[in-house]
Amino acid sequence: MSANKYYGGKYRYANRIADIIEKIATEDVYIEPFCGWCSVMTRVTERNIFSQCIASDSNESIVMFLHETSRGIFIPPVAVSEEEYNILKTQQFPSALQAFVGICYSFNGKWFRGFTPRYKNICFNVQNSANLTRRIKQLKDVEFGHAMYQEYADREKCFFYLDPPYKSRTEGYKLHTGKKSSFDTDEFWDFARKLSEKNTVIVSEYEAPDDFECILGFPGRCGVEKVFKLKDVQV
Repeated sequence: MSANKYYGGKYRYANRIADIIEKIATEDVYIEPFCGWCSVMTRVTERNIFSQCIASDSNESIVMFLHETSRGIFIPPVAVSEEEYNILKTQQFPSALQAFVGICYSFNGKWFRGFTPRYKNICFNVQNSANLTRRIKQLKDVEFGHAMYQEYADREKCFFYLDPPYKSRTEGYKLHTGKKSSFDTDEFWDFARKLSEKNTVIVSEYEAPDDFECILGFPGRCGVEKVFKLKDVQV
């Protein structure tokens, strides 16, 4: 999958998620602590629903890529060699280039899963990528940061979209160093409950605890992917 073709895991359904957000949001501040490639964030900013949008991720290189690309600081290269790919794979310091190569030049957009041109004969034309151009435009006012989701525990009167590592697919996520960070699903749901007391919170997952209700469903890679909201929080 080339840089021109990778849109992020939520790309196909980002508009539907944004529809839900626009329908139920009453807050001025929007926060995505698991921003990933910002497919949902891009749709949200297009609609001007919030006065302030904040995005963060545990992978510092991804955050750097999104920030620097949207500000014109980083311009992606037109082509990357397999040698460059392998060097960046083991790079221990974060960089925008590492994120760009680690996702856009990797098999199925997975973090350094395999150098894509080895499997397919792809003509890279990054500079003319409509997807990248659109993201640069829509993310230019987003506040990006490197943070773990727990750092937002004290926030109030904000709208949160949480897209954590799914329990059925992984037990953690990759950091920019390539190491896998453990993820406690039970701790996460307790966090979502507590956060919902003073904020509007929706969560993407395949399944959720019984006190959460499904407000949206769409086909995912491993079944019906859903968006959940705490039941006793009024919509």
